[in-house]
Amino acid sequence: YISTGFNASLKKIKRCIELFDGYKKIELLHTPMTYQPHRLNLNKIDYLRKKFQLPVGYSHHNNNINTLYALSYHNPKVIFLYCKQLLKKNRSYPDNDHAIYINHLEEIKKNYLQCVKMHKKNERINNEKIFKEIKI
Repeated sequence: YISTGFNASLKKIKRCIELFDGYKKIELLHTPMTYQPHRLNLNKIDYLRKKFQLPVGYSHHNNNINTLYALSYHNPKVIFLYCKQLLKKNRSYPDNDHAIYINHLEEIKKNYLQCVKMHKKNERINNEKIFKEIKI
């Protein structure tokens, strides 16, 4: 997985891909590092997919879980979520503000898949595979 970061230039992404030339499987991750929903630029997932002819996923660094549901329209190959254990008083986790409680994952998965079905663009969309690795 190659994280594109918030301001990664196309030149830098291309150079990174070239460094991994010969690897069997390369996937890009659109990784906007912002808590401002209007700066997520989820259309970049589609753009990167077309530009580099590679699968593109998403790494969630936003403190609003609803942005995941908007993401469903763009058919990411994978979604990276930061998770934390159950709420404990006075406990702070790395990536705390955008980490998701583990016990909320099933509900998030259900809602995400409903969003996918609501706006299914064509038959290639099969985001149910994204969540197949989640062990709760």
